[in-house]
Amino acid sequence: MAHDLEIVNGKASMFSVKETPWHKLGTVLDSPPDTETALTEAQANWEVKLLPLTIAGGTRRVEAFAVLRATDGKILSHHVGPDFTPLQNADAFKWFDPFVKSGEATLETAGVLHGGARVWIMARLNGSIAEIAEGDTVRNYLLLSNAHGIGESVRIGMTPTRVVCANTLSMAHGNGRLLRIRHTSAIAS
Repeated sequence: MAHDLEIVNGKASMFSVKETPWHKLGTVLDSPPDTETALTEAQANWEVKLLPLTIAGGTRRVEAFAVLRATDGKILSHHVGPDFTPLQNADAFKWFDPFVKSGEATLETAGVLHGGARVWIMARLNGSIAEIAEGDTVRNYLLLSNAHGIGESVRIGMTPTRVVCANTLSMAHGNGRLLRIRHTSAIAS
């Protein structure tokens, strides 16, 4: 699997703090950003909206929607049901504000995958480092990954995997302790 980062105007839609990812893409920041800066540096400062679908010829509306990016009209998912409620990227990123403001965590990476269909943001939990053997350390991270499409949920929780691409997000989904939250009207609560 490739990195699968979205590339916009020749630049990968992601940032990382201090460490250059294996793929050598994205913006490397000298210090952890706040959530507003993270949204901009990850090129995730856009919203999605739902577009009602109709039968060919436009004669009859169906109870389904396409999810599209508002800034450029790109369709991110072709079919979601009437109960699907998008979690906007800005709202997902703001979820980290209390952890960052309290000093419990610092934002570490964020980015856009699969042409905008999935966005992630990750914070390093301060003070949560374990040395397995001399020079072999493991950190704990708090991850939120948000899918803008059908069949996918918002995933949030702890993982030891530092996410920088589609591969590492897949690893974090598999080895993390993540909750799955459906895209319903309660998602922003």
